[in-house]
Amino acid sequence: MGELTAEWQAFGPAVTVKNLVLPVQDNLPVTFIIDDIHLKLDFWDTLVSVSPQIENVIFEGVKVALDMDRIHGQEQTSDVPVVEQNTDWIYSLLLEQFERFAITDVTMQLISKRHKFRPIHIKNLRWHNLNDSHRAEGALYLDENASEVERLLLGVDIRGDGYSPDSLTGQFYLSANALDLGEWASRQENPYDSGKKLPLEGVVNLQAWAEFSHRQFDVATVSLKSSWLQWQLNGEQQKFEIQGGQFNWTPQASGWQVSSSDLAFVTNEQPWPELDIGVQRSGDRLMAYINQLDAAQYPA
Repeated sequence: MGELTAEWQAFGPAVTVKNLVLPVQDNLPVTFIIDDIHLKLDFWDTLVSVSPQIENVIFEGVKVALDMDRIHGQEQTSDVPVVEQNTDWIYSLLLEQFERFAITDVTMQLISKRHKFRPIHIKNLRWHNLNDSHRAEGALYLDENASEVERLLLGVDIRGDGYSPDSLTGQFYLSANALDLGEWASRQENPYDSGKKLPLEGVVNLQAWAEFSHRQFDVATVSLKSSWLQWQLNGEQQKFEIQGGQFNWTPQASGWQVSSSDLAFVTNEQPWPELDIGVQRSGDRLMAYINQLDAAQYPA
């Protein structure tokens, strides 16, 4: 902890914590740094209960690193005992000990030796806990410089007792309404010409949701709505359209599976034939399939 200050605000005391750091620990797969935490105490409830009663909390500038390999036990070998990850305190803190809290700016980095993930940026997340109902709303951005037209709406709806994490069930939602990929592309380097920006325009519409229980995701679905991408190739305009479709993710005994349904794609006003895509991971094996297509009909 870098600094701790307190002052009296309307109807009660307020505490500010600066530069709070949770360092790397052997039995914890998450580390974080928080620039500022503002806690508003409920003076009268604190006085009556003779214990601190937190009315509101605001987190500013949160940086989270989540070790995916340790969560899934991929770093363990037969000669090394599995260390139980103690994350129960996170559930109880966020779901039971705060009535409500807000996070103005979050950068989450997923860490893995097998995959390279782009940082996840969340802004203006507002969380409210009432008995066994835990709900949140916020916005997820493509990168830290993204504008308002490059955001996905984020929602969380969890039910259960935060002191008993195995009892928690709920859903996570994401939706993109006219997400502007052209704005994002204007900040990306063209891989074929480093002196220019990525020549891409487009609008994406989608809805995604995931079911959560027993500390893990049970199923996830991405429903594609009317979307389009446009770019130049050899001086000619190319356009790819998504008229609809759905991808479903489900866990398996030793991995996961992704399947598609009702995919409707169009390239340069030429509809694709019926499309079926699937990916499956089983242990260290990764398999994928796609039904036969005439690639000559669809210029790259």
